[in-house]
Amino acid sequence: MERFILIPPTDFCIYNNNRYNLAITAHVTHLKKDRLLRIGISEHTGEGITGTHLYYYFNPDLSINFVEMGDGFQHERDKLVKEGKLSPTLSYTEEYFNILKNNIKYWDGDGFAAYHELKDSQ
Repeated sequence: MERFILIPPTDFCIYNNNRYNLAITAHVTHLKKDRLLRIGISEHTGEGITGTHLYYYFNPDLSINFVEMGDGFQHERDKLVKEGKLSPTLSYTEEYFNILKNNIKYWDGDGFAAYHELKDSQ
């Protein structure tokens, strides 16, 4: 079955007045004995901030395995959280990684849904 994945912009991306994030890379990578699809997403396309990337690693069935973040993303987003401009939690926490993972949606033929809601995900 074909799969379409929606990785929505983060709160950091929206705060910086970017309507969309940008896929910058996608390739298969091997970590330990796992073969994973790595998709890199830029969360800020403006000037003056670099390294605001997130890397999403998907299993062969396209379920999310884990997420990594660039130093610039963590630093800039955490600064905004500490200034009260973005909602807690800080970026490099299990809670925030779970938020990122849970925001990923998959096309089921009728609309976008969470992975566990897909008819053929079992």
